[in-house]
Amino acid sequence: MIRSRRRAYGQHMLIEAPVIERIVNSVCFVGTESVCELGTGSGMLTRELCKKARYVTSFEVDKILFEKAKSCLSPFSNLALVNADPLKSLNLDFDVFVSNIPYSRSKVIMEWLSLQQFDQAILMLQKEFAEKIQSNVGDKSYRAITVVCRYSFHLRNLFAVPKKSFYPVPLVESVVLQLVPKNTPRLTVPIIKNLNMIFSQRHRKASVLDKKFRVNQLALDIKIDHLDSDQLVSIAKSVIS
Repeated sequence: MIRSRRRAYGQHMLIEAPVIERIVNSVCFVGTESVCELGTGSGMLTRELCKKARYVTSFEVDKILFEKAKSCLSPFSNLALVNADPLKSLNLDFDVFVSNIPYSRSKVIMEWLSLQQFDQAILMLQKEFAEKIQSNVGDKSYRAITVVCRYSFHLRNLFAVPKKSFYPVPLVESVVLQLVPKNTPRLTVPIIKNLNMIFSQRHRKASVLDKKFRVNQLALDIKIDHLDSDQLVSIAKSVIS
């Protein structure tokens, strides 16, 4: 049952201690940080985060895994385990976000992160998705989620993770990324919604948007997927009410 539920979320639990150590060390803890973890899983990563951070809030949606984690992580007084989905809240307070992201939810999690205020995030991602969010303007993989991430974050590849580091073993390659928020206004749900709508016509010229959005005249003859993140966010903000 646990295995089938984890597969349903596209989740593979990290089980190798050296990889967990590298993730924790990537945060460069000073001991004052509050951490939000999405996906407690077996609790191996959670345990190490508790040893370094001032406080950890770890979310696990699977009831069975949540109950097991409560038992094995009970010695940590600086931990709050929550049997809920953090993506349903837009007002969480944390300094660092850490997650072995369920690959089937990668897009929605990245959109949610773009709405939050925090110092850094250390994320395990499917290699293909990590490449997508770092695509260049005009690339085949350049999408709305690329714009969201490039506008919101400085992205840095940290290291690749072998398939054998997970249970069950995934079919895809994985990488760990660091996200540091840029000094730009945070996105909003309506802006993200507009970006996704704009990219439904990504191969057409920006002029097709001019009836609903205030598009800079200089951009009218440029294909939508050849506009950079700043241009596209500016367009997404300019809906005529």
